[in-house]
Amino acid sequence: MDQDFPACDLLLVMGTSLVVQPFASLIDAVPEHCPRVLINRERVGEGTGTMGILSRMLGLGGSGGFVFEGDEGCYRDVLYLGDSDDGVRDLAQLLGWDKDLEDLIADNSRAEKSDSKL
Repeated sequence: MDQDFPACDLLLVMGTSLVVQPFASLIDAVPEHCPRVLINRERVGEGTGTMGILSRMLGLGGSGGFVFEGDEGCYRDVLYLGDSDDGVRDLAQLLGWDKDLEDLIADNSRAEKSDSKL
């Protein structure tokens, strides 16, 4: 973690309540310039806790949770409300990776069927 998070150039967070520590605080372990994408059924992880409120009051930014579109200080966080599977497929399509993703899913399905026969 000490090496991975500082080098992160995109953080994807999916299907979580972001309540359990220490995992909930990992969204703040990436660099200030790192885009963060939440793919989830509900908004979570926003800077409503003590650290988020203090960070905003002091103009520190980047700590205390997500800041989504329309919120003051939003510059790197993206919210996709919906199922994780749908969000990943939509993201892959936007990036031109939809064929690659479908191939990976098909390969995994074949491997699971093969394993179940053993």
